[in-house]
Parts: sequence; C-alpha cells; structure tokens
Amino acid sequence: MFKKTSILSILALILAVAALVVSLTVYRKPAETVDYSAEIQALQERNALLQSQLDNLTAQLHAGGTTVAPSGLAGWDLTLAPWENGGGASVTLTAIPAEYEDGMTAALYVRKGSQEIVTVDCTWNGDAFTAATELTAQDGYGYYCILTGADGNRQQFALTSPENPVEDIPVYLATALNAYCNMTMDSWLDLDGTLTIAMAYVQAQLPRLSFDGVEPSIEKAELQLYYNGAVYSSAVIALEDGEVPGAYELAVSGVELAMPALEEDECLDLYFTVTLSDGQVLTALGASWYQSGDGLFAVMG
Repeated sequence: MFKKTSILSILALILAVAALVVSLTVYRKPAETVDYSAEIQALQERNALLQSQLDNLTAQLHAGGTTVAPSGLAGWDLTLAPWENGGGASVTLTAIPAEYEDGMTAALYVRKGSQEIVTVDCTWNGDAFTAATELTAQDGYGYYCILTGADGNRQQFALTSPENPVEDIPVYLATALNAYCNMTMDSWLDLDGTLTIAMAYVQAQLPRLSFDGVEPSIEKAELQLYYNGAVYSSAVIALEDGEVPGAYELAVSGVELAMPALEEDECLDLYFTVTLSDGQVLTALGASWYQSGDGLFAVMG
C-alpha cells in the first residue's frame, strides 16, 4: 500500500516563514520613517489564512481524512527482504511522481544521523521509479526520495525517519530483525523460604521481520530463580498482548518462588526467560539477592 506524502509539514514551514517575515518587518529600524502598516496587515492576513488551512487539514486527518500529496510525489512504498543470516535487509523503494515528464529522474537517499549511508539512482518502469539497496541491521535510518525534473529542478521528500517514523520498521531495522525481553523489579517479600514477587513488569518483543516470512511464537514464558548457577525454582507466567505487533507484556504480582537457605555472601538471581517456537531463548536479569549478616539484600536489574 502506497503512502501519501502529507503537506502539513510544508504548510507549517510556510507559516513559520510568514511569521518570521512579520516579526522582522515589525522590529526593523530603518534610517528613515516608513509606514509598513499595510504590508504588515497583508502578511498577517496571509498568515491567518495559512493557519486556517493547516487547522482544517489537521482536523481532516484526525477525523480519518486522506492525506494530500504535494506536487512532485504522489505516493511511495518501501519493501524489505531480510537477509538469511539476519544481519540486514534488502530495501526497495517504489515512488510514483505526481506528474511524470520525459527527462525526470529520481534517487533513493538513505542516511543515519548526519552520515550519508547510500544514494541509489532509480529506474523508471513506466509507472513508477524503483531503486534497491542493501542495509545492515542498525537503528536510526532515514529514507528520502530525490526527484529531479527535466529542467534540473530538484526536490527532496522525507519518506520515513527517526524524526517522523511514518514506517517504523525500515527506520529501526535492527530492532525489527531481533527478539528481546526485559524485566523491571519493583518490590518483593522474603517469607519462610519463599521469595514472593510483589510487583514487577516483564516485556517481550518478537522479530517483526523474518527471512522466511514466518514469525516465531512464544512457547513458554517463566520466571527462574538461579542458585549456584542452576535453576532452583521457576514459575510459568502467561503474557498478554502489547500495544505493537509482536509485543507481549505482563504486570507480575503475587508469584511465589521457593528459595534455599543462603549462607553468608551467597546470592540468588531472578531471570525472565522466554522460549520461542524457532528455538530461540530470550533472557533478562530482573534482580539479584545477596545474603549478609543483616539479612537478604536485593540489587535490581
């Protein structure tokens, strides 16, 4: 599905420029006295008109309206094909100009921060410009389409970037290719040889891109209490769907784990472990406990 390039950012820029012009005109101190009131009034009226148009478009978007494309680019699409080793992906741009003319050219430009990663010339297939490149698994990519008209006029369109992640997967490619989990411990109780997790939060994120197109699933999620390098006790937990695709989470409360009687300077480690259907095992350390003469002390994270 092609993405429509919004003109909201362009109108916002025009508004900013108009406001700046008004400001500079008001505070200018020429050598001779000149009446700028008519010009200021005209600029203010123009600024108000642009603001009204921007507000109307914003309201349409919030109501589910269609984003209007600026002159130059009617739509675009980025498709990703992950490498078999998971170290990156092939990225293909398809861009449709608003009006094509003989001699028009296009290019895919990718950067990361201030660093240019690659610029690839597009080919015209009769309907759209296309270009492909290979990108290693990193986060923070920005994608741009550069259109050059037959007259040499050049326009650069931001497609998706960390500043405006219209499509987050191409931007955060490393994250999309990998699975991970984490655990945050809030409070716990040590009662009669039982460690009770009073409050904790766990989260797991599955890969959003896979070489064969088959995303793994979660086979088991559990809390594991380690003693002397081995699992002493564990508890299976049922994760809930998160807010984004492939994300799972759970607020853990009241889970009990049997714990040994610790000697001085011995410790326990609590891990959140997730086993995936493709054989991957994700782990995250939630907390560690150390025995001292005054009792059991926790180190979180």
